[in-house]
Amino acid sequence: MKFKFVFFILLITPLISKASVELDRGRALNDNKQYKDAAGLLYRISKNSKYQKERGKISYELGKSYKALGYNQPAVFQFINAVKSGDSYVLSDSLRNIANISFKLGDEFSLNYALSKIKVNKFPKKDRPLLYFRFGQAYLDAGNPVKAAKSFGKIDSSNPLYSKARYFAGLAYSEAGKLEKSFRAFTQSANARADKGISDQERVAALMGRARVLYHMKRWEESLEAYRSIPRDTKYFHDMLFESSWAMLRSGKFRSALSNFQSLHSKYYDEYFFPEATLLRAIVYLYICKTDEVQKVTKTYDQTYGKIYRRLRRYLKSGASINSGYKELEQVLISVDNGNASQAINNNYRIPYLLLRHISRSSEVQKVYGYLKNIDLEKRRLAQDPNWRRTSEGGYAYKTLNQRATKSKERLAKILRSKLILLSKELQGFEDQKELIEFELISSEKELARKTLEGRADDKEKADGGVNRVFYIQNGYEYWPFKGEYWLDEIGNYHYLGASRCE
Repeated sequence: MKFKFVFFILLITPLISKASVELDRGRALNDNKQYKDAAGLLYRISKNSKYQKERGKISYELGKSYKALGYNQPAVFQFINAVKSGDSYVLSDSLRNIANISFKLGDEFSLNYALSKIKVNKFPKKDRPLLYFRFGQAYLDAGNPVKAAKSFGKIDSSNPLYSKARYFAGLAYSEAGKLEKSFRAFTQSANARADKGISDQERVAALMGRARVLYHMKRWEESLEAYRSIPRDTKYFHDMLFESSWAMLRSGKFRSALSNFQSLHSKYYDEYFFPEATLLRAIVYLYICKTDEVQKVTKTYDQTYGKIYRRLRRYLKSGASINSGYKELEQVLISVDNGNASQAINNNYRIPYLLLRHISRSSEVQKVYGYLKNIDLEKRRLAQDPNWRRTSEGGYAYKTLNQRATKSKERLAKILRSKLILLSKELQGFEDQKELIEFELISSEKELARKTLEGRADDKEKADGGVNRVFYIQNGYEYWPFKGEYWLDEIGNYHYLGASRCE
């Protein structure tokens, strides 16, 4: 038995040595920037079960090779393999690579995996702010705004991430209902970007956050002042026009609200899906007793959004495959990306174009689509090197990229389907609102006709006839404060139950 045991040890020792030699060769090739040769050697030995003891280090070096070659997604998976091996020698650097690459790619799965394994105090101090920032985002996505705000708060004003951290802290505080803290965080974010120009996107986003918080706090006049600070040449201007209309309505500025609607319903914004803006315009006209205008607006609503609702219902009932819906969304995303949005409008989609365009703008879709575009860039790079693609290591990269692209497309298809179902419910609610407005219009006209016959009608009794036109929506409108970067239901589903002001 002793002889056999010694023989076994002697037999396995050369194999361990050979693994170390091969690993050293791969490491040297990486150090000398011979990444393809390194990837070939390291991929081959990673598949050899005899080198199990060195598996973590091999995966780590192979991840470095793929990363250097520009294939980030295959690299991330190799770094994950290194972490799973339990090799403490490569653990910290592998996690750092996973966090950095997956954040750059928009790969939430890998990023969340890295964050679940990371212990911040084990990282160098210079790397910690970035980790705190990413932890904060992960907490925010997971629905834990208190922890998110705490994590963002660990980034001080000397760090380049400070402005973004304060912006996201503002979102976190608002979701947690801490509105004063949210207001301060948005203010700090905007001030930190004051030297970047009035149209700086981060600065304007923070200003929008401030305006929304003030609205949520029912400080209507201050919210209007904050909304007025949003420049025209930014992507937030359209949202500002609509949201500030609510603030005007809440403070009794009916005429001012109507001036906003002139812009909101201009040809320039034809591609925006805003059924609630149309109904809100009808409500304002009703309150200032412009009954002819109310009828025109409700008719316009029915011609646009009523038709969309009926088409959407038919589509959802048709049993169309989830994949066919995704293809239509993809066409819109690609057309807009290529500057051919007008071409997309003219396509004969089964899903109404306005809905596809609306959904394509959502942060959820943009996040997954951005990740898909990064994967596509790597696939195209690989296609330009067909010889390397035919190697085992190149084939692994190609397979990995294809799998991730397929998974992402499936996720986009599911997002589209769930959003269409939600929009169908919202449009049903808007149809109910339209009917209530029309009912109230008929009631108002009947009452006004009765008073006219009795000789009691007076212009001063109209909503806009007196000097004091303060508008109270108690038991009238159910207003919806914002949540994060969006209003709770994007300002939809308000209820018109108010009494007529034309009496």
